[in-house]
Amino acid sequence: MYADDYDVTIKDIQSTMGGVPSFVKQFPKAGLPGAWAEVKAIELSDKTALPPKVRSLISLAVVAQIPCNY
Repeated sequence: MYADDYDVTIKDIQSTMGGVPSFVKQFPKAGLPGAWAEVKAIELSDKTALPPKVRSLISLAVVAQIPCNY
C-alpha cells in the first residue's frame, strides 16, 4: 500500500517541481504522501488567503530559524 502511494507521490513531485529534491528522498516513505498533499494544499495552492509571495517569504523566515542538517 505505502509503496504504491509513495511511487505516485514521487512522480507527482517530479512533474510539479521538475525534479525530486534530495531531502524528499530522506523523508519516511509512509509519511511522504500526506506531507506532499499538505504542501500542495497550502504552499502551492492559489486558493489561500495569502498571496504566493507572502507564503514564500514566511516559509523562508521559518526555515532560516530551524537548524537542520539537510
